Amino acid sequence: MKILPTFTEQNQGICTILIRKDGIDELEHLEEIWNDPEYLLGFFTDQKNNLANGIYSKYTIREAVLKTIEDSSILFDQLYDIAEKGFTDPNDNLSQLFYPLHDGDKKQLQPYEQCKAYGIKIKDGWLRLYAIRIDHNTFVITGGGIKLVRTMQEDKLLEEELQKLKDTQQYLIENNLFDVDDIVQQS
Repeated sequence: MKILPTFTEQNQGICTILIRKDGIDELEHLEEIWNDPEYLLGFFTDQKNNLANGIYSKYTIREAVLKTIEDSSILFDQLYDIAEKGFTDPNDNLSQLFYPLHDGDKKQLQPYEQCKAYGIKIKDGWLRLYAIRIDHNTFVITGGGIKLVRTMQEDKLLEEELQKLKDTQQYLIENNLFDVDDIVQQS
């Protein structure tokens, strides 16, 4: 595993993991697939039972593809906009976008906490960015998914995302990576 600073300044911002053999980091990979109509058509066709029988049953496969592309654009714009604001205003930072992974956890995020983001004001949002919090405006994106089920354990792809969260969390702790400077020095 390698951790890359991707949108950072002043020892804060967005980092991501590089684990793919094709050399594409997880954040770039998500931006690609969530904007690829062919990929999304295949995904929602494979997941048609979860789409039709879950809380998103009002969407057809075609509508789900279009919604995902639109929501992805909004989510990534919010991610980069809020990160950039956090460079100058400590009160307007990524901790506003990310929440504890488990709903029962404290509302105040802690260092090395597993987190999720699904966008601000996205109606019926099923996109999830998963990350480990380093500081109030510093997060390591571990991946993401389209969550059509109640829990991550109900979906094989989301279970893989959960494992990436755990592996990255452990890696950060074991290597004493506390901020972007530590990550830069490690890479």
